[in-house]
Amino acid sequence: MVRNFLLTLATLTALSTAYAQTPEASSAAPDAASAVAGRAAEGSASVGEKASSFLDSLSNSIKNFGDDTSKEVSKYSQELKEKWPGLKDQINEKWQQGLQQGDKAKSSFNEWMNNTFSKERMDKAEAWIDNFKAGTEEKVIDPLVPFLLTLRYPNPLNEWQAGYRRTQSVKVQGLDNPVELQLPISWDISQDMNVDGRYLMTWKNESGTGPYSISLISTPAGATVDSIAAGLEKERAGTKAQKLQGSDIQMVRYPATADVPDAVTYFIVPLKEKTILLAAEVMNKKKTTPEEINKVMSEREPFFELVAKSVFVNP
Repeated sequence: MVRNFLLTLATLTALSTAYAQTPEASSAAPDAASAVAGRAAEGSASVGEKASSFLDSLSNSIKNFGDDTSKEVSKYSQELKEKWPGLKDQINEKWQQGLQQGDKAKSSFNEWMNNTFSKERMDKAEAWIDNFKAGTEEKVIDPLVPFLLTLRYPNPLNEWQAGYRRTQSVKVQGLDNPVELQLPISWDISQDMNVDGRYLMTWKNESGTGPYSISLISTPAGATVDSIAAGLEKERAGTKAQKLQGSDIQMVRYPATADVPDAVTYFIVPLKEKTILLAAEVMNKKKTTPEEINKVMSEREPFFELVAKSVFVNP
């Protein structure tokens, strides 16, 4: 999937560059484009294997870590990410049982959460969330926090609107200062790599493990909103750029189809010295129909629009 995305990116770069050099557009010769984009590799395993593996492998010393070394924190965070898909299914199942069975089941659910993650760990994570909300922000995010926020706000728009978001900074070739954008706390870098001279980076929900992603893509020097839009339209027949209401940003939708399982919406963001491209994606991890994926994209687009409008460069 990463390779396919990079091939599309390479084609888009060539198309937008060619358009940018036409008499109607900028005549500036583009430099070698650096890109920030990509996809995390998908993994699969049964719910039982994931949940059992988590409970068997997570030692009490890691489960109950306090303000220990960053190495232990990193190890705990990585184990959570690896086991999260199975745990999430178990949590959702138990939560649904709680909704059906009332207070007794809800109490049982809370007890299961405390036993799985340890009550001490749950209390520390909840304290971090409370402190953040109160304006006392710690530099290091408690590793359990993104997962608790994911459970609390399945729709990232709600997490954003509740104020649980942070500014991410990315150094982009051609700009003296980093490009900044705001993302929910529960989002994290899912993968970064360097392919053919392009640096690739993508953020995903559920601490970098979820089905929604946002990629920041640096465009060639001299490329404009119109030239990039033309490249995107040419790359996929039947697409048409639309202006985002209340801004100069344009977006181009690539819906999921029988041949292309994922839905992508591109946001072309004009900045003072450079035009930036955001790729917002809903991945078809559960192998559902294109119609279902496109419906999810339609529901998540208001959130993606907010992220696009948050992009800026500090003077």
